[in-house]
Amino acid sequence: MLELLLLAQQVEFSVPNPLASCMQIGSSISAYGDWDRDGHADFLIAAPTSIFESKATVAIVSGRDGRGLLVLRGCEAGGYCWLGLGLDTSPDLDGDGRLEVVATFDKRWCAFSSKDGKRLVEFADSPVCLVDDVDDDGHCDWVARSGPNSEGARSLVIDSGKTGVRLRVFTDEQSTASEGALLRRADGKNAVALLEDSTVWLRSAADGKLIKGRPFEIPGRRPQAHICAAGDLNGDGDGDLVVSLFDDTVNSAMGSEGWPPGSVLALSGRDLSTIREFTVEGKIARFGHSIDASADVDGDGVRDVLVTEYGDLFSTASRHAAFVLSGADGKVLRKHILDASFGCRARFVGDADKDGVADYAVSDVYVRDQTTTEPGSVSLFSGRTGDKLRAW
Repeated sequence: MLELLLLAQQVEFSVPNPLASCMQIGSSISAYGDWDRDGHADFLIAAPTSIFESKATVAIVSGRDGRGLLVLRGCEAGGYCWLGLGLDTSPDLDGDGRLEVVATFDKRWCAFSSKDGKRLVEFADSPVCLVDDVDDDGHCDWVARSGPNSEGARSLVIDSGKTGVRLRVFTDEQSTASEGALLRRADGKNAVALLEDSTVWLRSAADGKLIKGRPFEIPGRRPQAHICAAGDLNGDGDGDLVVSLFDDTVNSAMGSEGWPPGSVLALSGRDLSTIREFTVEGKIARFGHSIDASADVDGDGVRDVLVTEYGDLFSTASRHAAFVLSGADGKVLRKHILDASFGCRARFVGDADKDGVADYAVSDVYVRDQTTTEPGSVSLFSGRTGDKLRAW
């Protein structure tokens, strides 16, 4: 508890360069909204580790000028508290009209006030995805992954978004689900898509009842997958999802060579059938390393898909890139091919430059473990033109 109290005291406002001297900048990125109500979308960047002179940091950065509007600092250098390695937001908890910051701190998940940085909630379990108000207290709640029981088994539960306490079991079945997405349906019977290893499960958001499951084969030494909600991609009125499947092999002299390229698929939120596959020319094994489908860049009424390729530093047949692909037909709308460690994380962050189109942020950081000394950086790109707006 001492660490958490220490964090609550290390809060800064209006910091010109909030991530100076930080390490692993951009290990996590999340959309936020307009914190300072200036009409420009602001967003969250995490530099989660403390090493040498740096401190673990989560910052709400201004979309207008890049300064840190609210900056949370973690443990002292060398503490390895992993502040913000997991990063999200929740609806307002303290009545100030702003979203709260949800972040990991050490091995806990907490909600912090975006007004003054105070810890508002410590969750009993590990949040997987936000769902509607289960206990009728006026606050959205969370599907969460419980800690292991006496036999080492984990399950899915519902944690209160207001207090963090466990409300009830979501499903009695054992689960190691690491990611999830709430899928809204036209009939109001919403579903939750959950990613467990290389299988996507579709469950009722109301009672956790299984609707459908779909396993995927992912070739390679280290299979990896991600999912995200994507709105209605096929015009049936129900929310759909995007899944990425790839080989995440790193730190090997062989790199990713020899493995099939990664796949990014749009799946129906009704039955998990494939709507379409997204692809680019020359894609690599780690195509799909980071995905997001929360914005419509080309204005056709269908959300588009932000996809990165996070090339293996030890591979000669590799590249680092980010693409915005049309959710309607998969064509490439924006393309960035760079070097170094570009493409580790990517998120749509809202309309930062106030031109009417959502913008996106992509990190350039090599994340290996808590001792990695890579400073990292985050670049913000215009959704309208693809031009680089600024970097941290």
